[in-house]
Amino acid sequence: MHGCQSVPDQSGGVVAPYGASMANFRDDLAAFTAGRIEQAYAHRVNPAA
Repeated sequence: MHGCQSVPDQSGGVVAPYGASMANFRDDLAAFTAGRIEQAYAHRVNPAA
């Protein structure tokens, strides 16, 4: 199963073994994604400044 199929917006990007917990995968992905978004925003450059 592709992890991108585990949520409605098709985000993900893993090929999970048969029987893997998609609930755990979604939780791990959400935690990872939130951290990555915060890191990206922390490095934004304001061109108007």
